[in-house]
Amino acid sequence: MVSALPKKAVTDAWVEASWDEFLVASKNSEIDKLRCYYDRGWMRIETMGLGSGHSQDNTLISQVVGLYGIVKNLRVKGFTNGSFCAVEVREYWIVEHVLGAKMMAFVMADRGSRQVEVSFVLPGLGMGVIEEALRRSKTEDDTEVSRWLMQMFGEMG
Repeated sequence: MVSALPKKAVTDAWVEASWDEFLVASKNSEIDKLRCYYDRGWMRIETMGLGSGHSQDNTLISQVVGLYGIVKNLRVKGFTNGSFCAVEVREYWIVEHVLGAKMMAFVMADRGSRQVEVSFVLPGLGMGVIEEALRRSKTEDDTEVSRWLMQMFGEMG
């Protein structure tokens, strides 16, 4: 439950914080429901949707990244649901279900972030392709969605 966080803790946004403030926020008794990140004086505490839908989206997005890396001959190393400190975050993605599985990507820049439509770390991968894969995953199995993705990635050249 987010209400157990320190009063000034903000969730789902990068905020300036000392390491000690981060430790207090991340040692919350409800931490199993939160993901915490710290990078050079900035922290982010994310509230995570837990359940079948979240798990399926996580799996699909991991498959998208892996398949795209294969087709585009990119080096990819995956980490799912990990919290890291002292790791340079260059880009992060959010699936916003309130807007109907809207995929949003943010590039870290100038002590903050800005939204982008095309991935910075996976050049040429538009968020629209991932949104469509998420939509398809509601009515198609993983193999069907992966075949569609391979076709799309092949057409991207």
